[in-house]
Amino acid sequence: PATAGLMLSNPFARIRMLGVDVGGGGNFYSVMIPQGLSPNLCPHDVPREAERPILVSFCGHVKPKGVFPSLRPRIAELLKGIIEKDGEKDVHASLSQPHDQYTKLFFESKFCFVTPGDTSSTSQGVRTMCGGCVPIWMYPDVRELPFVQILSYPSFSLLYEPVQLETPEDIHRLVDRLKVLLSSGEYDGAVENLHMARRFFDYDTTLPASPYGAALASILRDQAEHKCLAHGQAAR
Repeated sequence: PATAGLMLSNPFARIRMLGVDVGGGGNFYSVMIPQGLSPNLCPHDVPREAERPILVSFCGHVKPKGVFPSLRPRIAELLKGIIEKDGEKDVHASLSQPHDQYTKLFFESKFCFVTPGDTSSTSQGVRTMCGGCVPIWMYPDVRELPFVQILSYPSFSLLYEPVQLETPEDIHRLVDRLKVLLSSGEYDGAVENLHMARRFFDYDTTLPASPYGAALASILRDQAEHKCLAHGQAAR
């Protein structure tokens, strides 16, 4: 029978994942899983038409020993630059925020940055999904995202590598892109898809469409892909 346990993918990236030994022989498959949160942070009644006065927000403590120690300060500095120089009033950036205000940001923003902290599986991802805020994932490798085996991330979020946002010009292009998504109606489509995907980040449910069901589906998909690959190699 298959056995499962939490593992670290390597001592440097410290990606939180579910390791599954399908045969008892140490042959592990990996499923990235998000950090869980208390049930009250993932309410079931977040309206799609909620008032969201903030275009894009970023908030997160600096993590000197994290996987990307300079990423959070850089994003905050770039966003503060366009707030101060361009007068963008609907942009929020901070490295420290009272907990209740920090939580509210995910329910009051249209787009939210998700940046790795101590590990790649930051709780910001769960907070963003549960808050109904379209996530901007800052990851160098999409395989580090939760349940990437079964979720279509481009349909409900934006994907950026850290090296893509390094200069004021980069952040200007991003903010301009967000405004275009709003005016074109693509944002509304992303929100619809987000509300379908957010159930896979809600640890307060045990329905098939839940983090637990997503982990099982990801494992089964990985197993099938590995078997197909093994059969293909054997045929050669």
